[in-house]
Amino acid sequence: MTINFVELENDAKRFFELKQNDKMRSELNEIAISIIDQISSPEFAFPIQHQSVVSNGVTSYIYENNLTFPNLIEFIADLLHTKIPVIINTATFGPGEIMVNKEGRHEALQELNSCVKDLQMLIRGKANYSH
Repeated sequence: MTINFVELENDAKRFFELKQNDKMRSELNEIAISIIDQISSPEFAFPIQHQSVVSNGVTSYIYENNLTFPNLIEFIADLLHTKIPVIINTATFGPGEIMVNKEGRHEALQELNSCVKDLQMLIRGKANYSH
């Protein structure tokens, strides 16, 4: 399964639109479950550009095609009851970029992958607790 991040972002946006309407709870839950399932998928990886910027011990990644994911990041923050940007270990996930507190490009990418796995575990844990 390939993750379509444009659809994922649109689902997150729809989630927040429906959250304002109590009559749409079942559709709200369906969308939330769909988003959580996609994020929890083994194929999940943020679509980042191959090049990164390293400065002062921090490696920054920008999403492919200069996309931003404000609704998706807000969904994750809301689910985890945290603020934006979402900080998981040494990675900071924001709507416009991801920053990793590692200097070497290879080391930073490995750390990013590790932090994404931790993010997935947290999301699965919250999702299981919520049901």
